[in-house]
Amino acid sequence: MADELIDQMVTAAEADYGVRVTRERGRIDGRHGRPYTCTDARIGGAMVASAASGRFEFRVRPELKQLIERAASLMNQTASDFARTAAEERAVEVLREHELITRVPVDFFDALLASLDAPPEPNDALTRAAARLDSVIERR
Repeated sequence: MADELIDQMVTAAEADYGVRVTRERGRIDGRHGRPYTCTDARIGGAMVASAASGRFEFRVRPELKQLIERAASLMNQTASDFARTAAEERAVEVLREHELITRVPVDFFDALLASLDAPPEPNDALTRAAARLDSVIERR
């Protein structure tokens, strides 16, 4: 299941950021390197090495810190890698949901549905155009 989730994240990253990600074989854990090679298609497929320079710092309750450390240990990751990955996954999920769902006021949505259910009557120009249809378009 973890591999399936990772594959979905890789596919999403490739689509969202225009990169190609390949999974490397061998020992994979948060302490001994990255399991993926990322190729940026926007610059001719050249290998791109970018150091993580952005920084977040936040405080957590001691019991939450222990919970994160325990979960990270089960995943063979550092607590920092585990928290960063969890935050990244959640951010991608929120952004994807936000991009897929269009939120509009209820009144607007009701008016839209009503207009789709009751299309307007054709005006004079449309009626004349429909009458000319057979003379303009040749059917085969």
